Amino acid sequence: MRNTGNLLKWTQNSNNKSAKGGGENRNWIHPPEALQKGHIAYIVKFLGNVDVDQPKGFKVVKESIQKLKFNQQVRKAEGSKVPKVELTISVEGVALQDPKTKVIMHQYPLHRISYCADDKVDKQFFSFIVKDSNESERHTCFVFMSDKLAEEITLSIGQAFDLAYNLTRMFAFYNGNIFSPNRKFGHSPLYV
Repeated sequence: MRNTGNLLKWTQNSNNKSAKGGGENRNWIHPPEALQKGHIAYIVKFLGNVDVDQPKGFKVVKESIQKLKFNQQVRKAEGSKVPKVELTISVEGVALQDPKTKVIMHQYPLHRISYCADDKVDKQFFSFIVKDSNESERHTCFVFMSDKLAEEITLSIGQAFDLAYNLTRMFAFYNGNIFSPNRKFGHSPLYV
């Protein structure tokens, strides 16, 4: 059996239309306002991050998960615990912070995230790949564990992407710009 469900699940629902106004309804788990006017936060175990050669792909993610799982097992044998972080998600981006001190460890706008997936075999793992900076071609894969919420978290990131994409389209429309789905949004005012 071939495993094709490794990408974000929101693409499966992209043809659903809501009854009101013909808009799209992807059966999201959060009200749009939660991600547009605030953020969603999860406490997860942070296995770490590793540089990767490609900006996307399940194979890239799977290799990163395997590598960091091994490192975690070594640390566990040495008596170290996997650190917990607060992962916050909004239309602005994704941030990792210490849950006690609230010190931000990593923060990335959504347009720098090139891939996000939860592991359908080992369901507690999920990850995303980011481009380190607009000037760099270096990509890093971040790997996390959550006993029961890995799929929900990837869906939340997918929902944030969808909402940010729609906000960008509206912004371009109201400013008289012609919107092209192939346009790169690296310099959009929404991501400043």
